[in-house]
Amino acid sequence: MSRFILAPLFVSLLFLGCEPETEVEDPGDGGQTEDLGNGGEADFGADDAGMTGQCETNDDCPADARLCTDEGACVECLDNRYCPTVRPVCNDIGTCRECLDNTYCPALQPICTEEQTCTDVGQGVCREDFDCENVATPICLRLMGGRIGVCVECLSEADCIQSRPICSTAGRCVADEADATCTADAECGPPRLCEAGTCIEREVE
Repeated sequence: MSRFILAPLFVSLLFLGCEPETEVEDPGDGGQTEDLGNGGEADFGADDAGMTGQCETNDDCPADARLCTDEGACVECLDNRYCPTVRPVCNDIGTCRECLDNTYCPALQPICTEEQTCTDVGQGVCREDFDCENVATPICLRLMGGRIGVCVECLSEADCIQSRPICSTAGRCVADEADATCTADAECGPPRLCEAGTCIEREVE
């Protein structure tokens, strides 16, 4: 085939070629698009619970944060009535937890952690002297039949020094009888309560 026949054929093939695909950017979002994959509605999970602008009704919320607040946030609870027995307390962001502070915890797990769960570890709770790491309170005062205890400075006057010879109800050596009573639960340690100036064991539930 001569070159004079090939030239028109080459030009024809150029005209029959496809136009290159182009991508149109949306200037409203910096050229990025988002595929929500559910008919255009955002999918909110547990990690997003409590964020405003998520919902208009309960139907807009996921199963683990099924309630829509007046502010448009999907939450697990509005108050304690919505919480299960194992996590009976509704916190300030609408999540059911075991506790908000020590007063919510049972006697044998008297400490409310930062994660709002009850535990028997930390804050001077012990079962033997070895558990008491603070040199100021080296003695484990065993409570509830030895099942739990609280670290104290003294069990009796025999554990105190001459300048502070009195062992208070909280297990502290003090110089004056006026300081031997308690005024708040915190002075007695998590497994105990302060009642009428005396530290007493909490009741086991």
